[in-house]
Amino acid sequence: MLLVFACVTLLADAAASEESVSSQQRLHFATAEVWPWGYLGADGEPAGTLVEFANRIAAIVNLPLMNELRPHRRAIAELASGTADFVVLFDSPTAEAAGIRVDKLLTMSIVIAGRADETYPLTLSGLAGREVAYIRGSYYGEAFARDENIIKVPVDALAQGLEMLRLRRVDAVVSSDQALYRTLEAQGLPASEFRQGLVVGEQSASLFMSRNARFPELLEPVRQAMGRMRKTGELDSIFRLPR
Repeated sequence: MLLVFACVTLLADAAASEESVSSQQRLHFATAEVWPWGYLGADGEPAGTLVEFANRIAAIVNLPLMNELRPHRRAIAELASGTADFVVLFDSPTAEAAGIRVDKLLTMSIVIAGRADETYPLTLSGLAGREVAYIRGSYYGEAFARDENIIKVPVDALAQGLEMLRLRRVDAVVSSDQALYRTLEAQGLPASEFRQGLVVGEQSASLFMSRNARFPELLEPVRQAMGRMRKTGELDSIFRLPR
């Protein structure tokens, strides 16, 4: 009788322990604080396309969400250490080293923009010796990363780079199409003030999970949630470019 009671007690304790672990599960995202991906809205709360994406993932998997805005480099460091479990990053060797790729989120065109009243070529080779603004910490493909002939000017946000371009403090800006068109719309800047060079490449962004994630079993549910959003068109809706 005592043996039966002990077995029942052990099973009950195991079930309680399992329930306790499950009840502690949550999604912990870090989002790079870069327009339009993540920023503080007018109400002081996180906003942006990646914040909207993370909110929707949490709703689908039905788990509480902690999503903290971080400088780009810190977001990568937190992914690598496990301080944050999930981070969206441009696909790059650095991102692959920091985390496990859950699924691709979207593919963007990398474009170069210049002033409408200039005629120099808006290509990497045509900008040799000229100053080109880019968002600090962002990865725009190996061609841009390895180019040593252009003068790279890091900025904290594309709005800053575009203002420097208008003031003739730089000769061009390099950016994803997502950041360029959303910034033009948000700043109320007419596209006619700028000219766009040839697309210099494409860059994909993916959701990565930390190799030191607190709840590694959440990888598959989050991957399935992304698949569902892709099928329903929600991903396209969140990242659709302004007209």
